[in-house]
Amino acid sequence: MIILKTMLTVSVVVLAMLFPIQKATSQTATLHVSVTNIKNHEGIIRTLLWNDEEGFPKEKEYFFKKAFHAADADTVCFYFTDIPYGNYAISLFQDENANLEFDKNRLTRTSEPFGLSGKPNFKERPVKFEDCKFRIGKPQIEINIRLMSIDEVQQIINGEQ
Repeated sequence: MIILKTMLTVSVVVLAMLFPIQKATSQTATLHVSVTNIKNHEGIIRTLLWNDEEGFPKEKEYFFKKAFHAADADTVCFYFTDIPYGNYAISLFQDENANLEFDKNRLTRTSEPFGLSGKPNFKERPVKFEDCKFRIGKPQIEINIRLMSIDEVQQIINGEQ
């Protein structure tokens, strides 16, 4: 009986050394996003969270997560949950007429307000993931994104803002 107990104990120790219990290494966060400068309280704020540069900022089939919020105040807030630690970027727009499209005018200029995370370089076309990315590396992250019109972007490009 003692031999059996000893063999069982040795077996458990050997198995524990061969297959150590692994602590979960994937950490996740909650991302709180505030969208400001909503001038027209119509439509929906449509937001895409990206974890890769592929498709950023417009090709919808490549985004990581999405969120929608009624554009019913000057500032709206929403959350993304269970976001693995890493680099991300956000692109969003105010779909004023709720037609699910990022509308453009006759000159193919954006006609609906939009926003990007980070510090986008509007002089480069298209805007790059690298300029808009932010790091998630702790359990709670908060970012603010200001909606802009194409005229405001043009002022930035011209150095007027």
